Amino acid sequence: MTPLNGRVGSAHVKLRDAAAWLADLVVRSYAQILFGSSRTVGAILLLATSVRPQAMLAGIAAIILAAAFARLLGFDHGELRTGCFGYNALLVGLGSAVVLKATWLGAAVAAVAVLSAVLLTVLLQGALDRERHLPVLTLPFLCSFYLLLGVARVLLLERPPLHAALESQLMLNWVPWSSARLYLRSLGAIFFLPRIEAGILVMLAIAVYSRLALLLSFVAFAVALAVLRQADMAWDGALPIVVGFNFILVAIGIGRVWLSAGWASFAYAMLALMISGFLTMGLLPILVRVGLPLLILPFNATVLCLLFVMQRRVTGAKPALQLPSPGSGR
Repeated sequence: MTPLNGRVGSAHVKLRDAAAWLADLVVRSYAQILFGSSRTVGAILLLATSVRPQAMLAGIAAIILAAAFARLLGFDHGELRTGCFGYNALLVGLGSAVVLKATWLGAAVAAVAVLSAVLLTVLLQGALDRERHLPVLTLPFLCSFYLLLGVARVLLLERPPLHAALESQLMLNWVPWSSARLYLRSLGAIFFLPRIEAGILVMLAIAVYSRLALLLSFVAFAVALAVLRQADMAWDGALPIVVGFNFILVAIGIGRVWLSAGWASFAYAMLALMISGFLTMGLLPILVRVGLPLLILPFNATVLCLLFVMQRRVTGAKPALQLPSPGSGR
């Protein structure tokens, strides 16, 4: 092999490795939203966001920007590849594509929000993950996105609400039951896409991740419907969807991810749903008055409070906690 061929071959290997690293970074950042790192789950969730290409591209750009910033700060390639810095940035990117006007100033504001999500991830990993052995969850996204909404109002960057139909008539005919539509829209709304086709793919990703998680999502949604029957929808027209995806994530997190599987973890998941419902209904009037959406706040508050309390139990208490290893952020 000539020196020129050797350099070309080496460049090809480096390019291939860089492409593999980038693909892993993107799909694992998506998978982290469902508490895992499976490439298959991440790829399905990526496909789910493709129903709105602008949002998907904004999400991918946010992941890449977050990784570049984390690398600039000195974090290891291998750690970045897990998506632990990317998933909060992904949510910021997806959300910014929905709420911000497509302008250069809007893009700049979204980029700063992504960078702040990275800094908050590092901060909270130190305060929660390494010190308290608690997951970071999506707190960096919440803080950054609430600030982004404030900046958008001051700079008049808010996108007007969409009034067009969310799904095609084919989708509406294919899923004729209103409760099933709401379930699927709730799943899609995790990625700012309350659409049936997105929800179908998210449901598929949950099924690939864990059949128990899928079962818990059904149970949690049934509880959410019972709660919503007593709620005053005048507070927030999006309340059914917000309650739906918060309850689903709470049930999966407590019943499948952070507690060992069994009847005891199922009982704790039901307790967590009651706490989540209480927090949701209690926070709603407060946030409405200041003009902020609930988003995924009830999920974060419920899971962190319950896991913190359960750490104080006597040694050997059931169900056993399955807390993340430091740095995973899950």
